This record gives sequence, structure tokens and C-alpha cells, in this order.
Amino acid sequence: MKPKQPTLVVIDMQVEFIDKYRERLEDLDESIEMINYAIDTFRRSNFPIIFVKDIENRQATDHEAAIIPQLKFVSGDLIAHKVHGNSFRSEEFLKLIKDLESDFFVFCGFKSEGCVLATAMGANDQDLSHCILRGSILSPDKEKTRFVESLNPMISYELLPLLLES
Repeated sequence: MKPKQPTLVVIDMQVEFIDKYRERLEDLDESIEMINYAIDTFRRSNFPIIFVKDIENRQATDHEAAIIPQLKFVSGDLIAHKVHGNSFRSEEFLKLIKDLESDFFVFCGFKSEGCVLATAMGANDQDLSHCILRGSILSPDKEKTRFVESLNPMISYELLPLLLES
């Protein structure tokens, strides 16, 4: 059964985090390409995209908190701020998904074993369906990315458009 309101959730793809680990993110370019593909696919299908920004220890307007410029983020895109790893602990995020009537989530972003995993477990805790887009989560330790992928349902870029078709 096709979800009625799938939502792409791009987690913590912020200047501060990517710059800090850039030298250790072997798959950075490929992951950015995959996330941009998902952004384009969701936009074409008129489904929502939420960019989640971690603002713990920083202001939301700080340069370090900005979404990396390589992503196809545009003004007017939905943003939810958080101070915990699990995006579902953010009142702002919860309000957005409630208003959107989101019933299925595709997660991508940084850091695989941190905020991505915590958010996926948060979806599990709330009995919300989700998956991770293969090749779209990042960690300085590739083994940790593989571990997170082994724990979660995955979707390939080839199947993403089929999920969103009406």
C-alpha cells in the first residue's frame, strides 16, 4: 500500500558538521548526489521535504548551522530545529509532520550512527513507517554507516520514484 504523505527528512547536513569531518567522509560527493536526487524526486512529486538542523550550542542563523551549499535547499523549504539527536524530540519537527499528515519517512543525512539512527529509532518508538535512502547517510566511519543500514529498512534510488508515484 502506497503511503499517502511520504516525507523526505534531510538530517544535519550543516556546514559545521560536514566541514569538521570532510576529510574523513569518503562518500561525501556520492551522498550529496543521492540526497539531491531524492530532493528532486520529492519536489517533482509534490511531496514535502524537511531539513532538520541541529542548533545545540549555536544559533539557527549562524553560518555553521546553515545547510551545506551543495544541497538543493531553497528558501521556503521546510526547516525544523532540534537540540537532541532524535528529530522526533523536536516540537517544531512534530508540529510539521502533524500539519503535513506525514505517514512515511525517508531519512538521509549526517551522522549515520548519531542523529540519523536516533531519528530512525524515534520513528520506531512512535510506530511510524520509515526507510533510509541507500547511499545517503554519512559517517566518518563507514562501518558505522553499514551498521545503521543493517538495522533499518532501506530503499534504493531506483525504487524511490515508484514509492512516490500516484
